Amino acid sequence: MNPAQETLPIAALGDIKVPVVAELDNMKLTTAQIMELKIGQVIALSRPAGENITIYLGHVLLGWGEILVSDGSLAVRISTMRDAVEEEQES
Repeated sequence: MNPAQETLPIAALGDIKVPVVAELDNMKLTTAQIMELKIGQVIALSRPAGENITIYLGHVLLGWGEILVSDGSLAVRISTMRDAVEEEQES
């Protein structure tokens, strides 16, 4: 077998680190608006309070979750996985 064709056992992937991003919201500001930003200023987001946030692994959508506080730090509880939503839509 050609070395390029050899496959690694799935366990070999266990130590690979993947960035996790919990996206609260996103928006666009004009350059003029950015230049007017000051310390202490509040930037209003469009996502309603209490709505689930989006969770990505790298740039791939994992699912959605709710923000909570765990041991004094912000955390996200996964409430819906992308694959589960796709399966529901298919049935």
